Amino acid sequence: DYKKGIPIRMIWTKNIRGLTYANRLKLVQSPTMVLVGRHDPEGPLPCSEELFEGISHARLVIFERSGHYPFVEENSRFTEALDVFLHGEEKT
Repeated sequence: DYKKGIPIRMIWTKNIRGLTYANRLKLVQSPTMVLVGRHDPEGPLPCSEELFEGISHARLVIFERSGHYPFVEENSRFTEALDVFLHGEEKT
């Protein structure tokens, strides 16, 4: 049933009727960082924006030159974003 280029969310929604997490996002209390590659066909930007907007105090990091693998495609920036999130300090 899987076809390359179809966002995984669309596949899940098709296979599990009515799957949605939007009404539960406000329940997330943990520090949250949403990471997304601008050109990700599997987890497109609008899905990540939905997570970001629904989780209070979430951070959204968009990797402008990445697809589905920003940890490979923009490794330095990805690592820096994680460091800032986990340790609260930006490298200079």
